[in-house]
Amino acid sequence: MYSGEDPISNHRSVTAPPNGRYRTRPSAGKVPATQRNARRPMVVGLLLGISAAVVGVQINSLGPFQGLSIVFLALAFVTAILWNDRAPLLRLRLTSLDYAFVALLVIWTVIEFVNSSELEHRPYLGVILTVGFGYTASIPVRMVIRGKIDLSPFLRGFALPGVAVSAIALAQLLRVPGVNALLVEFTSSGGLADRLASGWDIRGTSTIGHWTALGGYLACVIAATCVDLLISRSGTRLAGWPIIVLAILFAGSITTLTFAVVGTAALIIALTALRLRARPSLVISSAGVVFAGWFFFGNSITERLAQQSGQSEYVVAQYAWLPQTIGYRMNIWVTETIPAIEERQLFGWGAQVYAAALKGWPVRPQSLIWVSPESEWMRTLTASGMTGLVIEIVLLVAAFSALWRSRRTLGAAIVSPVVVLLTSLVVISTIHSHFSNPGVPLALWPLVFAIATAALRTQRQDEGPPIDTAVSNDRSRRSGRTLARPPVRRVRR
Repeated sequence: MYSGEDPISNHRSVTAPPNGRYRTRPSAGKVPATQRNARRPMVVGLLLGISAAVVGVQINSLGPFQGLSIVFLALAFVTAILWNDRAPLLRLRLTSLDYAFVALLVIWTVIEFVNSSELEHRPYLGVILTVGFGYTASIPVRMVIRGKIDLSPFLRGFALPGVAVSAIALAQLLRVPGVNALLVEFTSSGGLADRLASGWDIRGTSTIGHWTALGGYLACVIAATCVDLLISRSGTRLAGWPIIVLAILFAGSITTLTFAVVGTAALIIALTALRLRARPSLVISSAGVVFAGWFFFGNSITERLAQQSGQSEYVVAQYAWLPQTIGYRMNIWVTETIPAIEERQLFGWGAQVYAAALKGWPVRPQSLIWVSPESEWMRTLTASGMTGLVIEIVLLVAAFSALWRSRRTLGAAIVSPVVVLLTSLVVISTIHSHFSNPGVPLALWPLVFAIATAALRTQRQDEGPPIDTAVSNDRSRRSGRTLARPPVRRVRR
């Protein structure tokens, strides 16, 4: 693999493999190029992982940089740009996924300013920036991943901060003194503050800020760890570190008490176990997490299940046959959301329509009373109309298409955790807002682009000459000299 050094000036030995292509071999005493190259994707993955993990942290004393996610995203950019061997990595190729992302950001921005002008309220770009940061994070990903070999170290660094996020969530539900107070002070966690003030049961929010967003984030990191596990397996043996990380991440997912995202995480792990033919270590660790989760959080889980199956003042008689969490949503959609959508079907009302009364909008939908859309698709229709929803669907189709193409190069098994993740997020976004909330975009889109980039670069390497040979020839042409091929000794038989 190309290491950024001239093979002639550094006096490396050259061997002639059977296929006639020459690769350089590092001299004794030097760190192998594969180890040096593995550090780059791991460090950039770690920085992007921290950026996704602290998306809810707000430190007012930092001024314009109070959102720590932006700081670590910028550090990932700088690291990817300044690292050695960067020349071949800056040649980014735009794909259909790029065009779909840019189209979504442009169209959503135009819709927001149109609504702002027509309905006489200030434009709000928070949702657009949240999704845009997810796309921006894909650029350093594509600068450091040059093939399948870089995918595992990147994902390992990317998932590592999730361990700390899960540990904080576990500390919340275990009522470790001071943890919830610190989260209320330094994170955007209004829901947690309300639960503490009202004496309600605590649900894990950690550094993400909300239990639903935390569950979506952990589902993404679990999928990344499963991909790492599938890549790093060796014969019948599994790498130990990804299994430990999976156990901690799934325990953190349980703390959200949000069964849609817990089910998503469990499904990803279960299907990965099937791909691995249910290795004993994975089965034992999963069973241990389930047992420990029930031991420590059994009462909270039981109460949550009873609440889901019980009745609520927000559920009318005609939806009483549905689980409470679905019944009250149906009532809100039918009586509030759909009438608001019908008033402005093409462009919607604006991104902050659910806070219109609080913001004092002069023109707002009178039917909306509940302060949450309770659905990604209802949110998009209400805020951006059919136009906004169509372009969001186009983006998701482009993402599925990129993952499907990646199967041919990386293999169906390696890509399957991310396919299951994206499919599950589409389904559960019927009752949650995942693609536009702060937890998922910075965790999902770097993962999708990492898979797609690794597949594309691996395919190019399979079709063309080795990277180091191509770069050496390119350097030789620019310097006006030809890299001579070492003579091959002929052995006389």
